[in-house]
Amino acid sequence: MSTVKKDSKIILVGSGVFGLSTALHLASNEYTNITVFDRLDSETQRFTLLKGADTASADINKVFRAQYAEKKHYQDLAFQALEIWQKWNRDIHLLPEEESKKFTSLQLLDMCGTLKIDYIFGWEEKASKENYIKEGLEALRYDLDDPAELKRAKAAGYGPKLEVALQLKNSRIPQLVGASDSSSGILYASRCLQYASCLCRSMGVKFILGGCKGTFKEYICDSDIKGIITEHGKKHFSDLAVINSGPWSTKLVPELSGINEAAADNVLICKIPDSRRDLKVKYSSKNFPMLAWKSGHSREHERLGGLFLFPCMEPEGYMKIVIRQTKYTNPEVLEDGRFPSLKRQIALRLSTT
Repeated sequence: MSTVKKDSKIILVGSGVFGLSTALHLASNEYTNITVFDRLDSETQRFTLLKGADTASADINKVFRAQYAEKKHYQDLAFQALEIWQKWNRDIHLLPEEESKKFTSLQLLDMCGTLKIDYIFGWEEKASKENYIKEGLEALRYDLDDPAELKRAKAAGYGPKLEVALQLKNSRIPQLVGASDSSSGILYASRCLQYASCLCRSMGVKFILGGCKGTFKEYICDSDIKGIITEHGKKHFSDLAVINSGPWSTKLVPELSGINEAAADNVLICKIPDSRRDLKVKYSSKNFPMLAWKSGHSREHERLGGLFLFPCMEPEGYMKIVIRQTKYTNPEVLEDGRFPSLKRQIALRLSTT
């Protein structure tokens, strides 16, 4: 491979979170000739699954958290990332009016907190608590079985977000334990991609998206990879080609088999009718937290846990439920005989009248 210079031609295949973040960091480091390809017309689809973008990073929302059990380095990385997310949350309001109109909302990060409930906490929750204590961050979490902690949480304004746990504890599950993590929340994933795309374009990154013109077909090969050929047969030469296609990367780079593979969770997305303002208020992130039942790998795997309920996405009115128990794979045979699990999205749309 030739030495990559600041003006070298760089091709990125994939416009999801990996492709956009790679493009963003390259452009931020003064690389000036970057082109992103994708089979999806992600700009038209606003990077969201609600408009047909069938990629994991085009979800309506994702969890932001800094508690990762014994993985202290994850905790440190999360707090570093939090500073960038907070900056983006401010800077997005500085977009030109015509650009801002393309967003359904200008909120990217919502620090609504996470309420974790269970019969008994797994070792991961205990490890996370110990890490916060060691770092002097214990004030950011509240244990619901401690009256002093409960009083402190209510004084900090988290009272309404604890009601669902307190009602369960006082009525149906007296042995319930709970902890509120105020250092966590949700990221509106599709909006984040949309904003990252805006930043990339403002720094000169080019995009070829959708249909045959944006879909990778094969590499241009000599003694090394010299670029890519798209589905309509056009050759695009480059000094460097980078595959940033998430779970699909393994199809384009078979050597990733066993390292990078797709697995599907069970996800339900439902829309609160516009006529039910009472439900939109009840489940608004101002009044309702990210709710986690039996979270942590040990509880998910050993006790059939792993249910997550997201607050209502505003202004769209969507709520999401994720169950992390049974996962599904989609093995496909590649040309070299390997059969990794590749991405396949199956959606069942239910309508009621």
